[in-house]
Amino acid sequence: VVIMLSLLFTDQVQAAEDPLKNPNNPIGVHILFTDELEQAAKLVNSNGGEWGYVTIPIQIGDRDLERWQKFMDLCKKHKVIPLVRLASEPDPRNTSVWRKPTDYDLVDFANFLSSLSWPTKNKYVILYNEVNRSDEWGGSPPNPAEYAEIVAYAHDVFKTRDQSFYLILSGMDAAAPDDFVKHISGFTYLERLLADPRIVK
Repeated sequence: VVIMLSLLFTDQVQAAEDPLKNPNNPIGVHILFTDELEQAAKLVNSNGGEWGYVTIPIQIGDRDLERWQKFMDLCKKHKVIPLVRLASEPDPRNTSVWRKPTDYDLVDFANFLSSLSWPTKNKYVILYNEVNRSDEWGGSPPNPAEYAEIVAYAHDVFKTRDQSFYLILSGMDAAAPDDFVKHISGFTYLERLLADPRIVK
């Protein structure tokens, strides 16, 4: 599924390289904090491997240029490919849910992430997390059409700053049921999302 989703906008990747063009290390792990990178690198590049993947979230308020550049430099040193997953922040009115992302968030993320020196040509960015859950979508029912609008805008914003950005759709909660209030199943959500003309161009 990740491979399929990463192929979105393949006719517009331009400066980005096709990640399937050459064989590489398919091992990856998710971490929460930048200081976990070295241990993660030992795992994904074990047995003599190199250029494994590490996914890490970045919240909208977390734009410490020095810390994130150090993280990118360590990725290069340890031969790790970072996948940076965008995250908003807990909703100040209801901290049990994540605030729905805005266009302003995407502009801030694009400006900040384009200011970093990345360890690889492709700059992989995951557009949020489990958007098929209401608690990841501001507490309102999950909405593939709204997310499609965010994806289309993100494509324009990130590619305007650097053609090497490679955008990946949010991962889905695979256990979510189709109640259409708190959840939409990952399959149904992706069906609706990929039917939207703003997604696959």
